[in-house]
Amino acid sequence: MELIRRDIKAGGSMFYCMMNDAGMKMYGRAEYLKIEKLNCIVYKQQFCNENEKVLRKPTFFHNIR
Repeated sequence: MELIRRDIKAGGSMFYCMMNDAGMKMYGRAEYLKIEKLNCIVYKQQFCNENEKVLRKPTFFHNIR
């Protein structure tokens, strides 16, 4: 996993890319909603494209029946 951008704090977010051995890339982002040191991390994680536009589902699922 490659971290492209990270700002790990309440209100911050992280953008990352995962790639498999065949070279297929998947992007994701996490939005940090609440962080309490040593107690709690609340975040929302979503699949997105390389421009951070949120996707309804990863594109590789489109061809699975």
